[in-house]
Amino acid sequence: MTRDVGDRIDIRHRVRDADGELVDATVTVVVVGPDGMVLSPAPSVTRASLGVYDASFVATTPGQWTWVWTVTGPVDDVTHGAVDVGDPAPPTYGTLAELKDDRKIPPEDLTDDAGLYRRLVAASRAIEDKCGQRRFWLDRQVSARIVSASGRRLLRDADGDRLLVDDIGSTDGLLVEVGSAAAGWTEVVDYETEPDSALVKGRPITALLRPRGGWSRLGRQRVRITARWGWPAVPAQVVEASLLLASRLWMRRKSPEGVAGSAEWGTVRVSRWDPDVEALISKYVLE
Repeated sequence: MTRDVGDRIDIRHRVRDADGELVDATVTVVVVGPDGMVLSPAPSVTRASLGVYDASFVATTPGQWTWVWTVTGPVDDVTHGAVDVGDPAPPTYGTLAELKDDRKIPPEDLTDDAGLYRRLVAASRAIEDKCGQRRFWLDRQVSARIVSASGRRLLRDADGDRLLVDDIGSTDGLLVEVGSAAAGWTEVVDYETEPDSALVKGRPITALLRPRGGWSRLGRQRVRITARWGWPAVPAQVVEASLLLASRLWMRRKSPEGVAGSAEWGTVRVSRWDPDVEALISKYVLE
């Protein structure tokens, strides 16, 4: 089986005696990552029922993860297991099935699937570029980014100091710290996320508000933010824009020189961007 980076891997072992009957025993498990290092601490093993034992771990890096069950007591046994973990590619906005439906291509017709999907991937990445490298999916797990609480990232008004941050799509695991790699990091708790109720509305957190002077008095200290970056959900306009652009790219294969036409209405030069696509994503473009 294959899983993705960030997935929780649930594993199970059944202990049987010489007659094939389930029996209880002392069971431990050791998990080894793709780098050959033993996972520490080892996953805890729980008894699910008679002779049935469960454990789990999070696959944090791509590659093959292996584990060894060791059983002692009424039964002595060593059993190996493995799972391949991949680092998934960025998702598309919209699906191949939706694109085929837009193009009036029957689902059972697989002839052009590879080419259509390639255009859908290209369209999704182009939308991100057009929006200022903004991406609209949510990271599977948290990661840290370090920013400076100064310059264009810091806004001051009567409400306090606003630190502008990259899109944060979830408060799960959100951790804000100040300091430096040399001096260490100290957690900050006196902040509010903005805009208000952003995640409830399907929008990302884009700023952290502290009382006036809260960020600007840090001096040379930096801010380390650990979060799940991205958007809580893909906006419907982004999905529609991606499908429109993918369909346009699919048709462009018939006009590789940038000129399209027919005997009926002559030739025209194909514009670089569809105005409907631009209108759909206009409010998501970072300034």
